[in-house]
Amino acid sequence: MPAHSTKASSSDAANSAESVSFNRTMNMPCQREKYEDTQALAANIDPRLPVLQSLGKSGCSLIFGGSLLSLALLSFLVFLWAAKGPADGQYAPWVWQMIMLNNWATRAVTLSSLLLRTTTAAQATICTSFVAAIWVERRSIRLSQVAHVSIARSVNGGPHELVRELLSSRSWRLAISLESILLLILALTTLGIQFSSTILLADFSNTTLTSLPERITRNVGLSKAQEPILQQLSGSQWVLFQGPNAPFGEAESDMTAKPNESGVSDTRPQRRAFLPFEKPERASLRSFKGPTLTSSIQTTCLRPALHATVAFRAYAPGRGVGSLTGNINYQETFASAAIDPLPPACMEVQNKTICLPTGFNCTIPSVTWSNDIWPTALCIIRADGVQISDVYPYQEQENIYAPTSFIYLAFASNANFDGESVEDSTLTLGDPFAYGEWNSYQVYTGAFLNISLCFSTVNTTMVEVEMSTTTALWEPDFQWNANSSTPSTRTIQKMLGAGKPGEDNGDRGILSIHNIERPLPLSTLDTIDAGSALYAINRSEYALWRGPVNVLMSYTSDNQSLLTCSTCSMNGWSPPADAAALFELIINDNGQAAQALEAFLYMFWERYYYLILPLFDVRGYIDVVSSTQSVIPVYWGGLVAILSIVSIDIMCVLALTFLYLLKVRYTRQGNYWYAVSQLLSESTRPILERHGDLGDHEVSQLAHCKDRLVVIRRIKPTGRVECDEV
Repeated sequence: MPAHSTKASSSDAANSAESVSFNRTMNMPCQREKYEDTQALAANIDPRLPVLQSLGKSGCSLIFGGSLLSLALLSFLVFLWAAKGPADGQYAPWVWQMIMLNNWATRAVTLSSLLLRTTTAAQATICTSFVAAIWVERRSIRLSQVAHVSIARSVNGGPHELVRELLSSRSWRLAISLESILLLILALTTLGIQFSSTILLADFSNTTLTSLPERITRNVGLSKAQEPILQQLSGSQWVLFQGPNAPFGEAESDMTAKPNESGVSDTRPQRRAFLPFEKPERASLRSFKGPTLTSSIQTTCLRPALHATVAFRAYAPGRGVGSLTGNINYQETFASAAIDPLPPACMEVQNKTICLPTGFNCTIPSVTWSNDIWPTALCIIRADGVQISDVYPYQEQENIYAPTSFIYLAFASNANFDGESVEDSTLTLGDPFAYGEWNSYQVYTGAFLNISLCFSTVNTTMVEVEMSTTTALWEPDFQWNANSSTPSTRTIQKMLGAGKPGEDNGDRGILSIHNIERPLPLSTLDTIDAGSALYAINRSEYALWRGPVNVLMSYTSDNQSLLTCSTCSMNGWSPPADAAALFELIINDNGQAAQALEAFLYMFWERYYYLILPLFDVRGYIDVVSSTQSVIPVYWGGLVAILSIVSIDIMCVLALTFLYLLKVRYTRQGNYWYAVSQLLSESTRPILERHGDLGDHEVSQLAHCKDRLVVIRRIKPTGRVECDEV
């Protein structure tokens, strides 16, 4: 017992001495230590550790693998933003289309942002340990901070921990060191990346995309069962109903109907493919390959050689109408138009001879009030004895100047037959003035009647058509200005190619035909046998052709013209208001009668096609690409911001990694014991041994007066790596 008591007394005395020594040290007058950069000690430090040993496997994976992952995620985001390309994503990569059309884009961005946040946060944590290692090995830090900074080499909560230590270090030289600046930038970029999902999704908006190709079946033709209903539509009343101005397919062409030097205006065959869909499907269509009906219309207009008389007749006080009666000299007409060889006046058709009609009796338009619009009219001249069965087989003939063509006289006039300006009388037309495809005759002073002789052929066929568009299709409306009592057909003119020259099919809102296969492959129709398919093709072609022809033939009776004027005084037949206004406004816009007549006729066939479309009962296989609404990245501001932030973050990570490998010798990333063992030194032992129950704040207060600058390095006498005073 005495011996034991003696030993205890000796130990207490030693501890008391150490305590007195520590307290004396802590109670010395406060002196500010001068900051010293330990770069000067570089010659005395150990050689660099191998990269794998210094960084550790997990460190290498996080730094280099994480950087590659971040770059891959950025590339993926750029792909989502940039791969759409033109034409609503129609030619975008298949992967991009799958993501966008299935509305996976927002999920993909959210998951990518999550991976970015996780990767950059992990890299920020390990880079914090790099900075802590540089500080304790190559810089000098306060004794009160060495425990936190040393342990941060192994365990830390991210850059904000060292930023807090940096602000409390009271060392501006440490604050302006390169690794400290990089750490501050890294802290900001890591914070910004936490909001990456919100920033990126701000670029999203609802837009139109092109869907993936699919095969559908639609009714494209008529069977024999529909014949009774078609017979009920053989009259002319159907044409008065307003129909759609639906988009169609047309081959790209720079052709114009501008008259040549001889006054001949020729549209050449204009083949257009109808769309066997209702309006919603038509509006969303982007690509079509399959069977459908088409129309091919050619019109030619030239200056006529006439011998005619104008008659003015009053039908009420102050109200009058005009008519034109006479004969056409075709030989002189064709000769003056330099048509060589001269077309024959007659031809043999079905065991009978039919000739070009020479005589005509037509009504002509009269201006109702003074304006800039010349009212127009269209008179159909029919050869004697010509029947529909005579005309149909010749609608693809090369000679358009044949008796089997449809023949018209087009009129445009600024004459006023109302009031007292002109009395009931007759007037023989004198010598004309040539103007394009028109001959202009003076009716009275300041009043003229322009006349053009036109020929047309119309052919309807069922073919396999391949057509597409890179822009949205649209259906213009026929508009009427109630204030001025004038129509507006500008959008319809544009769609039909009668607007400004040089507009392509995309500008016009229609599809471009790339290929036509004729005869139609029977495999494209869903029929029982080849005979049924052939019947459906022939029946559909003839039904579409005959409906409008019946109407045109009926217009040749009673010696009256078609009223193709919006405001005029005239006796005649009333065609659809939009078709009449279209004819009048095209002539007043560019004076091209052939172009106006071609557009006028097409509207007849289009109207009839969509009238009988519900009767179609023969199905065909169609490959289509349509458009759909989807939420996709439209703007670039958010992506550019994230690209910038992540790029800066990666550069900071790589720069700090380089500094760490260059400067650090005693830190092994991913190890913990060294971080604790290297704290043991003469400077820290009193704190570690005597104040294990104190918090950081109490220790900082005790060390405040003698808060020396320390650094971790190898001590020569002992060879140990420990915390040493600078």
